[in-house]
Amino acid sequence: MTGEALVCAEKSLQRIMDRQWWFTCPKSVRRVYSNVTQTPSIARRYLTLKGQTDLVELDVKTCQPLLLIHLLEEHCRILASPAKRTNLCTEIEQWRDSVLNRDVYEELARAFMVPEVEALFPSLKREYSREDMKTRLLMIFHSENGAPYPEIRAFEFLWPEITRFLQHAKRKHHGDLSIKLQRLEAAIMIDGVVPKLYTQGVPLLTIHDALIVARENCELAIDTVRGEFLDRIGLVPRIECKKLQNENALDCMVV
Repeated sequence: MTGEALVCAEKSLQRIMDRQWWFTCPKSVRRVYSNVTQTPSIARRYLTLKGQTDLVELDVKTCQPLLLIHLLEEHCRILASPAKRTNLCTEIEQWRDSVLNRDVYEELARAFMVPEVEALFPSLKREYSREDMKTRLLMIFHSENGAPYPEIRAFEFLWPEITRFLQHAKRKHHGDLSIKLQRLEAAIMIDGVVPKLYTQGVPLLTIHDALIVARENCELAIDTVRGEFLDRIGLVPRIECKKLQNENALDCMVV
């Protein structure tokens, strides 16, 4: 951890220790921001939840690429041209397979290193890590149309129909797609999952597309998240579950 990151983590934990709670939910995106969402991941191991220290973090894998499938399918249904619908539907199925059954970030990183792609876009990096590609893909989703990044041009070569949708979704403002994805995420996690778990007496903390719960509630939380995604967008996400290593745990917000 860098010195700057360490200072940030210490400040976040100190505010929690001092019970300086804060919470906001902007109407534009309906995402919840709080002490917990702004606490660096390395510092979350010190949190407790209603006195419980055996906590797990449940993270929806490749959430934005997954939510994009739903927006793509909605757009496909309103296309007037049968040929355009066919072409987009073909790419949607390939994208769905990559997101749900593989690792879309690793697959895209490998695709960028195919000789044909490297020859067409020589300014691409010679190698992309998974985390690097995750950042690059979000940049592709949310950059202004026409932004001069080689990754955007390479993605358009590989996924031309999906790129046309991205450009259409950002035709008025490059932030519009991001808002749609975040609103959809909030509708599932905040409006759907949280009330269902709360009514069953499950304490939890939210970090956008992730939850922190006690280990004893892990299975129930996973089932609830998967069920809500299925009900809302017809897709069942993969969920990563990792234990928070509580050492010298501090008190956290009680939900």
